[in-house]
Amino acid sequence: MIQKMLRKLLLVTLVYGLAGGLFIANAAGLVDRLNAVVRKSRPRGASVGIAVYDLKARRQVYDYNADTLLPLASNSKIFTTAAALSELGTDYEFKTRLVASGVVEGVELRGDLIVRGGGDPNISGRFHDGDPLAVLRKGAKAVTAVGIHRISGDLVADDTFFDRQWVAPGWPEDQLQRWYCAPVGALSLNDNCVDIFVRGAKTVGARPDASLDPNVRGVNLINRCRTVGSRARAAVWFRRIGDSFDFQISGKIRVGAARSYNVTVPNPSEFLLKALAHVLREEGVQVVGKARLISDQEPERPEKLLYTWKSRLADSIPVANKRSQNFYAEQILKTLGAEKLGKGTFVDGVRAIAAFHRKIDLEPGRAYLYDGCGLSRKNRAQPSAVTHVLAWMARSSCAKTYRDSFSVSGVDGTLRHRLRDSVCKGRVAGKTGTINRVSALSGYVSALDGGDYAFSILCSGRTGGARSFQDALCRAIIDGK
Repeated sequence: MIQKMLRKLLLVTLVYGLAGGLFIANAAGLVDRLNAVVRKSRPRGASVGIAVYDLKARRQVYDYNADTLLPLASNSKIFTTAAALSELGTDYEFKTRLVASGVVEGVELRGDLIVRGGGDPNISGRFHDGDPLAVLRKGAKAVTAVGIHRISGDLVADDTFFDRQWVAPGWPEDQLQRWYCAPVGALSLNDNCVDIFVRGAKTVGARPDASLDPNVRGVNLINRCRTVGSRARAAVWFRRIGDSFDFQISGKIRVGAARSYNVTVPNPSEFLLKALAHVLREEGVQVVGKARLISDQEPERPEKLLYTWKSRLADSIPVANKRSQNFYAEQILKTLGAEKLGKGTFVDGVRAIAAFHRKIDLEPGRAYLYDGCGLSRKNRAQPSAVTHVLAWMARSSCAKTYRDSFSVSGVDGTLRHRLRDSVCKGRVAGKTGTINRVSALSGYVSALDGGDYAFSILCSGRTGGARSFQDALCRAIIDGK
């Protein structure tokens, strides 16, 4: 009897041992290929961490310093957008309202016109055929639709959904006028940048043609540039003068050449008010008072809602991830704080993400965020923490929305020029990340054998060759087990 039991136990052990051996051998094939890439291509002098997680087997299958805290750069957006989709929902809408505060008598509003912000990043030309004023034009038409053509009071920006800390601590002070450091506000327009265009004149020595978009009263362009010959040395500089709405171009541009740049505005709410005043004038609405930010001592008046503009979070997430648009990530971060904790601040947005981490059992100490986009060099995480979030999202109700928000290899976004060959094209859905001495790539890989993986590759220090290294690792995963 004992011998029969031993023979049965031995048979079971052999069967499971063989099955396990096949699985281990297959996994070992992937591990061997990844190890070979690390040995051959790892950037010398760089700190590197890699985690690969099998989404079907629900286990980590590769670990190379996977529990080491490393800088995230724009891989921070993986955490921000995951928390937003999970906690706010795919149906969440940003809302911006135009409110008449006072009494309408005939064609006159005896009171103020208030624009009440809800953190919308989409008041721009991005989804409106390139017209940054399209949403505001609709609002102006809604004002005249109820018969208002004169406003006796002020044009007021209610931006209290967020605080007025436009820029996160730790952002590079010398780069705050660049588009990727755009300020964050409950009322925002055109990604809180002006677009400056300059084209060399036909005659050497002449002033080039130059313009702003949006071109509204109170936003000024100073043209200090001049046209030089087609073979002359040329360089154009774009800048904002201090904290004003005066923008300057200087330098030299060749005959017929064209340049453009996006420069940040100093105050998002004032910027939107200037544009709203502009479109109201276009619609024949006279504003007698001034444009100003809302105060704590507003008069008690009856209010009438004139217009509500809505845009979807689900449309905003891909802009943050595919385009790696920092402005969108930060608008989403502060919205998280406002909706979940009652305060639209950088700090409370980060706290809302930390609460999401507790919900998905990501232990404290595995990820540290100080902003939503990754400009802060303090943002750090373990590669295994990144794959933890990616794996949880892959099992969530918003899995498709989330995965589809990432760049696709050889197709779109920041991966459109990477992994473009016939084998790899379309098989990586990833989030890139780059700041000085940091290069990151994390996301999902669909393998040739049907395997599905979450991965994270974080590199810091000497990152020369990091992108080719990341691509080689993705190729190894694509090859399957």
